[in-house]
Amino acid sequence: MHTIRNQLREWLTDAQHALGSLELSARIEHVGTVARVGDSVATIVGLPNTRLGELLRFDSGDLGIALSIDVDCVECVLLDGGEEIAAGTKVRGTGEIVRTPVGPALLGRVVDALGRPRDGGTSIRAERHDPVERAAPGILDRDVIREP
Repeated sequence: MHTIRNQLREWLTDAQHALGSLELSARIEHVGTVARVGDSVATIVGLPNTRLGELLRFDSGDLGIALSIDVDCVECVLLDGGEEIAAGTKVRGTGEIVRTPVGPALLGRVVDALGRPRDGGTSIRAERHDPVERAAPGILDRDVIREP
C-alpha cells in the first residue's frame, strides 16, 4: 500500500509539472463536410468563410483548391489522389491562397500544382511562391509576337 501511494505521488508531481509546462492557445478552425465526390471534384458544406483559391485540407491529408463558392456549398478540385475521400469526410479551411514555387530551380523538373516534385528528385528551393490563380499580365506588359 505504501508503494502505491509513493507511485501516485510521483505520478501527480510529474503530471503537475507537465501541465505547468504546457503552452495553451486558442485556435479557430473552419471545418466542413464532404457532401459528394465525383471526377476529382468534392462538394463541401459547412465552410461559409472559404475564399476562392483557398487551400483545403481533408482528414485523409489530401489537399484541394476551392474553385467555386455558392451560398451553401464549396466546389473543391482535388490535388491529390482522393481515393480516401467520401461523403462525410471532414475538411478544414487553411485560410491560405494556393501558391506554387517559381524560379530557375523548376527548369527540367516534373512537379504538381503545388510545386511538389513528382520526378523523384530533391525538394525544390524556389525564388518565390506565386498564387496559382491570378490575372494574366496586361497586353502592354507582354512580349510582342513576331511569328505565328
